[in-house]
Amino acid sequence: MNLICGSCGKKLKAKDELAGKTAKCPKCGNAIEIPRAAPNTKIPPATERQKDYATSLGIDFPSDIDRKEISQLIDTAVQQRDERRFKQLSELSDRESEAWRAMREEVLAEIDEEDCRLSKAQQDQMVEELANRNRGAILISFALDDVVDFEDLTGVRFELSFSEDLDESEMHSVLMWMGAAMLRRSQE
Repeated sequence: MNLICGSCGKKLKAKDELAGKTAKCPKCGNAIEIPRAAPNTKIPPATERQKDYATSLGIDFPSDIDRKEISQLIDTAVQQRDERRFKQLSELSDRESEAWRAMREEVLAEIDEEDCRLSKAQQDQMVEELANRNRGAILISFALDDVVDFEDLTGVRFELSFSEDLDESEMHSVLMWMGAAMLRRSQE
């Protein structure tokens, strides 16, 4: 089975009989849990959106990469980028000259712009950012001022956005399943 080290991004191979055990990455020594393989489960290929996002992060990957592998590479690249930026930020904050302060503000603006997108994003932007990270997303929003009584939501306008990777019937299936699961929980 193929694995990717979550710490350094090195591609690794593990024998199937090691499933469920922990091994060390030969490159960085990071502990890696070897997952149990699901029988006959084929992971779909990476989406074009994932490939575009990975390319924008400077990641090299084979054209036949699957969704799980590219997600691991993206997570590693984002983590390494963040660590690099925060290290740079720490180094810059130790210096007091005006030039260093300006550079520090530039790094902070970069972090704010790229890493805090969801806190300032519109509904469709949130769904898109989650899809870039291989997260299926269905976002339901409504104005709290429109709700008089949560027992009767008649007249409340709901806005719905969902990942382009989901078609409308899949989105409906997820919502129906969630509704049924929530109903079962409330009756327990």
